[in-house]
Amino acid sequence: MSPKARKKNPPASQPSTYIEPKRKLTSREKTIKTGAILIVVALVMSLLAGALSFAPTTPAGAVEIKSVQIMQETPKLIDTDGDGIPNNEDPDIDGDGIVNGLDEDIDGDGAANLSDGDPAETNGFDGPNPIKPGPETLPDLTQNTPTTWAFFGLLAMAAFATGFIVKRLINRAKRAQKNT
Repeated sequence: MSPKARKKNPPASQPSTYIEPKRKLTSREKTIKTGAILIVVALVMSLLAGALSFAPTTPAGAVEIKSVQIMQETPKLIDTDGDGIPNNEDPDIDGDGIVNGLDEDIDGDGAANLSDGDPAETNGFDGPNPIKPGPETLPDLTQNTPTTWAFFGLLAMAAFATGFIVKRLINRAKRAQKNT
């Protein structure tokens, strides 16, 4: 009896001619892939927004003094209406009978509260006018603030997502047309 003949293996240098067919992704796998891409894009955008929102620090050094203000302490608390209750504690600072919360001119100096640097006359010094309440406008949104970054970040993400979805729909339509 003779020994059984063996098959010879092809040499290792010979390339394989077998090509594995591509497997179609299921709907669930496509959703997971899309979600992963969107998460990565959101993380990259948040890193960019964080990096761009920080101002570089400057080294500490001697600062030139431009002016000196000498302030004196007021010996007594200010009482605009003279009723014996200091303005900080008085429910009606100007004595006109209207409670401060409803009074358009709390201290009775003729300037409306939002146009008065010291509307309650508690320290005797006029400062910058209070910020007027109201909804944010377009100029407010275009300033370099966290709200601006959030607004434009969301806008960029929406634009990217829209482009991504449109591209997928176009590719899907092309494949469907090709298969028919």
